[in-house]
Amino acid sequence: MSHALVVAVRSINTATADNRGGAGPKSMGAYAAEKQRKLDIRYLKMARIWAENSYCVRRQVGALIVKDKMIISDGYNGTPAGFENVCED
Repeated sequence: MSHALVVAVRSINTATADNRGGAGPKSMGAYAAEKQRKLDIRYLKMARIWAENSYCVRRQVGALIVKDKMIISDGYNGTPAGFENVCED
């Protein structure tokens, strides 16, 4: 069974539409939320794929760190390179 971890670092825009009728986050809120939800699902799928690379039999974990819709880092759990894999029972 593989597990996925996605750490998303998001900056929150607290601005609202101005009084002149300009488009602000409230008018694009539903669209932006749906787009973010789809991105989150994609990131989780990617983390699950990374988890498949783990040699750990008990638990396979893949991870992504995302900031401003860009993947900063990715990886999976396991014994460090150059060491014998003795963590398994």
